[in-house]
Amino acid sequence: MNKRHLIIITICVLNTIDVLANLSFDERRLEYKVSDFTKDLEFTYKVKNDGSYPVKIISVDSSCSCTSVVFEKAQYEPNDIGEIKGVFTVGERSGKNEIIFIVKTDDLTQPEITLSLNVAIINEMEVSPKLLLWKKGSSSVAKSFKLKFANFSHSENFEIKCNDENFILKEKSVENSELERTFEIMPISTYEKVQSSIDIIIKSKNLKIKTYKIFLLIK
Repeated sequence: MNKRHLIIITICVLNTIDVLANLSFDERRLEYKVSDFTKDLEFTYKVKNDGSYPVKIISVDSSCSCTSVVFEKAQYEPNDIGEIKGVFTVGERSGKNEIIFIVKTDDLTQPEITLSLNVAIINEMEVSPKLLLWKKGSSSVAKSFKLKFANFSHSENFEIKCNDENFILKEKSVENSELERTFEIMPISTYEKVQSSIDIIIKSKNLKIKTYKIFLLIK
């Protein structure tokens, strides 16, 4: 077989595979931007069999346990359409999150299809620092922390509480912007080991509630 015949055969094989490639998706990459008030994000991939023979979806594997995925049907006849639906749990996540899904099929020309979900989680409030530490038996010094809000309504409508009576919590009188508040907290005693926290509770306009925590530790 000469090189010319080999090239022609290769092109024919590639063209045949291209024609037979079956499952297609409206979007293989989904992008969302959500508030950290969001509990769950629902998403959908739309599927179509553009080929000439049936294809079966065997499984959809996710790179993150923060998602659950279901496909409404496994078998796709030619020209069939359907959906792969999923839920992304926001939880305590923040920033940019990318999840990869591998769709496994019985199609030898397309055994695996890669999909991606990209979620940018916007914090309605940032806490700094998130951990305040005292050494056991040390002086009972006050330590400061700052709350930075994403909008004015949150900065005027929040609840803050310490979960341990061994600490004194108060707002610090400093010049802040309208979106920043500074507090300080001091242990009454450091003679015992303590693990506790401060809760900052924000209620959104649609009555969703989000609790942020600052951890307190005497060790």
